[in-house]
Amino acid sequence: MEYNWKSWWRSLQRNHYFVIKLGASVLLVGLAFTLLYNRSSDFSPVSHAPFLENTQILAPPVISVNSQKIQIRFLPKVLNMREPFYTNRSCSFIEDHQNCMKNGRMDTDYLYWRWTPRGCELPRLDPEKFLDLMRNKSWAFIGDSISRNHVQSFLCILSTVEKAIEVYHDENYKSRKWVFPSSNFTISVLWSPFLAEAAIFEDINGVSTSEIELHLDILDKNWTEQYKSLDYMIFSGGKWFTKTAIYYENNTPLGCHYCPKRNFTELGFNFAYRKVIRNVFDYIIASNHKGMIFIGPQLQITLRVANGLTVELVKENYRPRKAGRVEAD
Repeated sequence: MEYNWKSWWRSLQRNHYFVIKLGASVLLVGLAFTLLYNRSSDFSPVSHAPFLENTQILAPPVISVNSQKIQIRFLPKVLNMREPFYTNRSCSFIEDHQNCMKNGRMDTDYLYWRWTPRGCELPRLDPEKFLDLMRNKSWAFIGDSISRNHVQSFLCILSTVEKAIEVYHDENYKSRKWVFPSSNFTISVLWSPFLAEAAIFEDINGVSTSEIELHLDILDKNWTEQYKSLDYMIFSGGKWFTKTAIYYENNTPLGCHYCPKRNFTELGFNFAYRKVIRNVFDYIIASNHKGMIFIGPQLQITLRVANGLTVELVKENYRPRKAGRVEAD
């Protein structure tokens, strides 16, 4: 039987649009499946999120001490599978607006993260041993809300051994002091967001009615008047310098940071930050105080001052040396 090629060709012409559409549909479905499969392989399950397998670590910052460049250790977060020291239910020092779980946070992975120096294993704090070693000693966290957060976490850990008793607070509960009775160990938080004298015109919600007036050449008495009575000081400052401010030296305006409505020279917040930090370092070095001083976390610098002669930066490949001007570059 002879095949009717003419009939087949006419049928193909009638249905060629359907064939083209069918082929295109198959190709699009295949392409979508391929993209979806490749995309899904880029995401880890939620349970794997805490791991740092693909984390990029930035190069450590560099500071200058006596013209010698020193690299600062970077402190990455690592996963710690041991139970946390405290939770929102076990520690009363966590304030309501900071209480993640009480405010509806569902995940708990963040409870198992901890900071650790690169290249060494930092032992877990033993609160009972720590309180014994710190008998009759005093600590102060000096700076902004980062200092407050550190104090609260510190108190939560140590209070698993003994409850701290608050013995002082200022009118706004920004500067506070606690004592552990059995060891007479005291912890303070001293509110000084600029570490220098500043007139701040903000309400409790952070709404400003005027520019901050920052005196770059005068350190804040809120911490300097207590400095020599403290055994350990942890300074923290930085983020407040990004706020709108007018800068003063010798009670004379020098310029400002972000004050477009005022007739002042724009100096930028780095200008003020460098001046204040230099003044803090100069004060520490000249103080002849034997306490242990930590500058961080923004600067991530640790200083030890002994008899006004030695400044030790606890960094890689560095040893104590004669005191000198310390500059943050």
